[in-house]
Amino acid sequence: IRTCLVIPEGTAKESDYLFSFALNCALQFSDVKFILRLHPVIDFRDLSKQNKKLSKLPTNLDFSSRPIEDDAREATMVLYRGSTAVVQACSFGAIPVYLENIGEISIDPFYDFNLVKLKIRTVEDFGNLLHSDNIPSISQKKHLIEYCHSFFSALDPDAIDIKNLFLKK
Repeated sequence: IRTCLVIPEGTAKESDYLFSFALNCALQFSDVKFILRLHPVIDFRDLSKQNKKLSKLPTNLDFSSRPIEDDAREATMVLYRGSTAVVQACSFGAIPVYLENIGEISIDPFYDFNLVKLKIRTVEDFGNLLHSDNIPSISQKKHLIEYCHSFFSALDPDAIDIKNLFLKK
């Protein structure tokens, strides 16, 4: 079974948009498991009050309370828009699928990485993706994972000039 991790940004509007799209996909593609992750600043009760469709979910769609690493290990693809959590999910090998909105400026954290990333706009596009033979090669996946591992750099405490961090009295 294919598993699609869904990770929105930390706004109610983006969460509703991405989750509604995932719900429509889940209703049409029962052979795909959808894992919905809430951003920590979003409350599911508030979201489901705004969108009544989220109160009754199909069996192939679940909200996750597990660590993101567990969801990322299970995912074969990750549906996203602006969340940088996509980097973490893809570092475990999930293929990024960007939900593009026609006429908007891209909010894609992977805007400069096009080797493996896929773009969709509609539920039909998602279905076409599922039935496509255009599967990333092992070397493409390896390149994606390497890209993700280099996306964030570790903080180098020696590079920080502590004296200049504080205002002098």
